[in-house]
Amino acid sequence: MIALLLYLGTTLQQADTLTLTEPGARVPIVLHEIAERTGLPLRSASELDNRVLCLRLENFSVEAALTRIARVLDAEWRISPSARTLIPSPATVRRRQEKAQGAQATTIE
Repeated sequence: MIALLLYLGTTLQQADTLTLTEPGARVPIVLHEIAERTGLPLRSASELDNRVLCLRLENFSVEAALTRIARVLDAEWRISPSARTLIPSPATVRRRQEKAQGAQATTIE
């Protein structure tokens, strides 16, 4: 019984470092790959699903990798008990809203 618990304890631990080369894939695919390698439940908001990431990580800290991914996409991680979800940053949402309002204002004349 103790051996089984020790075994489960080691398999349930999450990886601290990440090695991954991805020449170009959509965000959900990259996050799925990272999730499989690290054991972290990762998701992305639908607004980011068509964005493409190119990565080359060699023994990179998982937390640092996730932080850089968010920064590159102008996004942030929402952490809940069930998963980490990558969402557009409030500044990105605000810029999109302003751009949409500007487009409406120019076409209404």
